[in-house]
Amino acid sequence: LLFNQTIPGTIFIFYSVVYGFFRFIIEFFRGDPERPYWLGVSEAQWTTVFIVFLTLGFSFIKWLPYYSWHLTFATVLFMLVLWRIVKFYADSKVQIINSRHVKELAEALVVLEEISSNTHLFDEKINIYNTSFGLSISCANSLDFDFNGYNYTISYKNKLHQKVVKEIGALIKSLNMHNTEFSIERAQNTIYHIQFSDKPNIVYLKKQIPDALF
Repeated sequence: LLFNQTIPGTIFIFYSVVYGFFRFIIEFFRGDPERPYWLGVSEAQWTTVFIVFLTLGFSFIKWLPYYSWHLTFATVLFMLVLWRIVKFYADSKVQIINSRHVKELAEALVVLEEISSNTHLFDEKINIYNTSFGLSISCANSLDFDFNGYNYTISYKNKLHQKVVKEIGALIKSLNMHNTEFSIERAQNTIYHIQFSDKPNIVYLKKQIPDALF
């Protein structure tokens, strides 16, 4: 009844713009590592932008009715896309703490732990896992360091801020099921040690990966 007296095409515009804008926003809160991304923007978000601007173009050439709120939504979407792209490349936290990279980090923890468990104690080779986002991580138990616990060494292609390192430490704690808090030691500008006083429960992570991440 609300749209009985509207111009033909209005319902299509209203649905595509309003629903698309809503979908664009909730995509920021979805944790879907398999979803394609480009420039830090998901496939669904790019689809929304395409549809909103396509229908706006049709409105300009009189194929669809024109509404000022349509132009407003399109402008806001354009600004949000620009903000997201700049944020993605300027803020290392956005790149590291995202669903796809969390999946890679989980894979890295499993692979490194399996290598470590099958490597001779006095083997001097350091096994390093490099993610597609430029994070390098290695791990070692307490016999390799001067503390009673477990150590993760991380480095990044760019300078890491302390807050981002804390986020990575929290992720490792959650993924590897450490029961203790961690400390952070800065070795160089781009190299940090994240240290736990207990061993990781890698068995739990291996059970969770197929269901939760893959």
